[in-house]
Amino acid sequence: MRVGFSRAIFLEAAFIIVFSLILMGPHAASAQSADAAQQQFADAWMAAIKSQDVAKVKALFHPATLDCINDSNRDFFDFNFKEELRAGAGLGMSYHIESINSLSRPPPMGGFPADGFAFPVEPTHQLQIDAETKDHRTMILLRFLAQANGRWYTVDPCLNAKGLTLFAQQRAESERQMAEGAALATGMPESLRTDIKPLLAQGHWFDATDCYREANGADLGTAVKVINAMAAEK
Repeated sequence: MRVGFSRAIFLEAAFIIVFSLILMGPHAASAQSADAAQQQFADAWMAAIKSQDVAKVKALFHPATLDCINDSNRDFFDFNFKEELRAGAGLGMSYHIESINSLSRPPPMGGFPADGFAFPVEPTHQLQIDAETKDHRTMILLRFLAQANGRWYTVDPCLNAKGLTLFAQQRAESERQMAEGAALATGMPESLRTDIKPLLAQGHWFDATDCYREANGADLGTAVKVINAMAAEK
């Protein structure tokens, strides 16, 4: 089964990744073969997000993106760095570069306000990595790349006050949905919880969602809320 990036499905507040999916499409030129430096970035990226070490993830962000971070927006960037690790926690060993495309023009802001977000440097390439999850699905990871000092880095947009307001709204909605999921998880039969918790412990997010849906006929959105809430339990 081929699926989109896990945070577009499971981690609904993962703002930057939804942003990346919106940008995917006709704005890339013809696909190219990855060169050695681009493959090195892909290998380093996969190792970093699976390491559960946020410093390793941050080291692969373009210096211009890191220069955007200040006291007013630090929560936004910290949140997204941690979400990278959450995606990595569900990955298995196998992955490959599906495509590396040069960008014919700067990526648009998609559904986000152009006056709230802007790339600090213009990305030159779009990288797609197809990675196997621990429950043997395919996770699609998209990154926009640019070079600095001869090395490839991923570039994320910086945001201003308007962007921060939108992020705050997105996070509030995520917290509301998490609360709804927690309420449903609290009322879950213990036998179903016993089936789901080991799947989550092993990083089998999709299998856990399938298990919940099959047990009570829930739609995908409801199942996502419950599985996210259970994953957040201490």
